[in-house]
Amino acid sequence: MDYDVAVVGAGPGGSSTAAALASAGLNVALIDRSDFPRDKVCGGAVSPRALSSLEHMGLLSKVENAGFRKIRGVRVSSPNGMDVLGDAPTGTPFRNYGYTVLRSRFDELVRLHAIDRGANFIGGAPVIDLVRKDGAVSGVIVRKDGKTEISAKAVVGADGPGSIVAKLTGLYSRDPDNLGVASRAVFKNVYDIEDYVEFHFDRSVLPGYAWIFPLADGHVNIGLGGLVERFKKDGSDVFHLLDVFMRKNKWAAERLVDAEVVLKPQGWVLPMGGKVERSVADGVLLVGDSAHQINPLTGEGIEYSMEAGTMAANVIAAAIEADDMSEARLEEYERLWRGEFTSDYENSIKIRNMLQSQSLFNLLVRRAKKKKVLADTLAGLIANMLPKEDLNSRFKWFKRIL
Repeated sequence: MDYDVAVVGAGPGGSSTAAALASAGLNVALIDRSDFPRDKVCGGAVSPRALSSLEHMGLLSKVENAGFRKIRGVRVSSPNGMDVLGDAPTGTPFRNYGYTVLRSRFDELVRLHAIDRGANFIGGAPVIDLVRKDGAVSGVIVRKDGKTEISAKAVVGADGPGSIVAKLTGLYSRDPDNLGVASRAVFKNVYDIEDYVEFHFDRSVLPGYAWIFPLADGHVNIGLGGLVERFKKDGSDVFHLLDVFMRKNKWAAERLVDAEVVLKPQGWVLPMGGKVERSVADGVLLVGDSAHQINPLTGEGIEYSMEAGTMAANVIAAAIEADDMSEARLEEYERLWRGEFTSDYENSIKIRNMLQSQSLFNLLVRRAKKKKVLADTLAGLIANMLPKEDLNSRFKWFKRIL
């Protein structure tokens, strides 16, 4: 099978890439190891920033009419148990709301959008090797009806944190200082849930943090995450701390008295902060989790993967027109996404490091309870609801207050 581009991975990043490429008139194979719909272990937050990407793709109305839970803002609790509600900031280019989703439904919407745009989906087809020509990647080999070769002028690796495309091209890397791990479960029959996502920095779960995300139909996503190195140093694991949180934390235990499990706790790894060493090679680009395009404070990656998918598609389309799929040509993609995302990631790492101080965090939440603008800024910072320019200025203001 011959295509212009083979996109490996049909999550939001891969499907966004495929949709943009197909819209540009290219012949695209969208390949995934799974058949769809399928679950994806995730918190499932779709931020105001992600809504802007969905609007650009022409998919926003479908998402807004899909019955997902609309989110107004953020509740944050500090190690001493104090909490504050912050609304999504207004006066930014983004909407002042977001959604929480089940990834099985959200990813299916984005995948179907790519197909509607003309991409050919090949499911149940894990990549087992790459095709190379004159040293450059020129396709993939999948396990489908035996072994099937899919030829392409370019290959996009959007196949997650353990990306087989990255491993087979030597682009796979890990930064231990920004490697996260998380666990989440989904419940129904949970009490007193409002239209706010919640982040709880309870003493009992440090050095991690817990979240409670309301979903549609009375379901709730509850999870816990943090840095792998800090968990190793502390001697804890996310499954144990998630259990502690659900049994002992006041925001979880009382609400879960009559809860029923919908999805059992599952864990996953998050390579964060754009710390991949390289995201391009001859004939190859990495998008989304495979390129570590995950916010290092919250672990969110949906918005970055969709934005990166559009960037990757534009660079690939131009490279194909120029008949040049060299690393030097594709490096424009790396310059684009690093230029767009790096300040977000750096500020998020600074905030993450600041919030490791329990006394500082307690002070922050106490002051935010008295100042609505600070509460909304805290919500915007933690939930990644601010544009880059606003994030930079509010972070400086945030530091001055503290």
